Amino acid sequence: MLSDSFRPIPDERPTVFADRAGRAYALGTSATHKKRYGQFLTPVAVAEFMASLVDCDAEEVRILDPGAGTGVLACAVAEGLSRRTPPPRRIVIDAYECDPRLLPILKQVLGHLETQLRRRGLAVKHRALSEDFILEHAPQLRRSESLFGNGQERAEYDVVIGNPPYFKLPKSDPRARAADHVVHGQPNIYALFMAVSASLLAPGGELVFITPRSFTSGPYFRRFRERFFGRIQLEAVHVFDSRRDAFRRDGVLQE
Repeated sequence: MLSDSFRPIPDERPTVFADRAGRAYALGTSATHKKRYGQFLTPVAVAEFMASLVDCDAEEVRILDPGAGTGVLACAVAEGLSRRTPPPRRIVIDAYECDPRLLPILKQVLGHLETQLRRRGLAVKHRALSEDFILEHAPQLRRSESLFGNGQERAEYDVVIGNPPYFKLPKSDPRARAADHVVHGQPNIYALFMAVSASLLAPGGELVFITPRSFTSGPYFRRFRERFFGRIQLEAVHVFDSRRDAFRRDGVLQE
């Protein structure tokens, strides 16, 4: 059973509920557990800023959050879309979270989001998925010699928004092996999230990610940069003035 900290207050905004649940989860979870999953949950202000960058005006918007946590990013995007004139006719959300402690909270948050948006007349469908995002989509990475080949069999999302986990993977890790033609050496998992997410974008889709800046230089990320920017047209880069202010509660150290 979930405690009251992980239950919505009537008429509470879904993004606010997701953040409140995330803070309660963080307070009751050891640093070791959070480090194992590379968890740095996104504050409301940052989530809403990221969502404001989304410019999709499709009648049906398909949203992917590949490392969802409590779902604050998916909620921020969906709420932002719902306030547009006209809003989308339908919103579909796939949210991946492989931490079994977070998954029931994510399901609760997305259920609340669906209820709130349906009251505003929006059709919403969501899935909270427990599979490992990288391994689940490894066939997409292997479909051709090039990560971003011409095949579009799995291009299915209009918006991908993410604050992926950050930690290095040993070469022997199954996720590193699945993407060994994209990065080499000892890759950081966040780059795999970026690569796989880009391969799942529909033509004209939008990808909004929080990442460290390490992918911008160095030999470990050279193949990744070549293939990623062969697929993605960069439109904007935002540098947070202070990681201590934006991500204070998780003690983020990397720029």
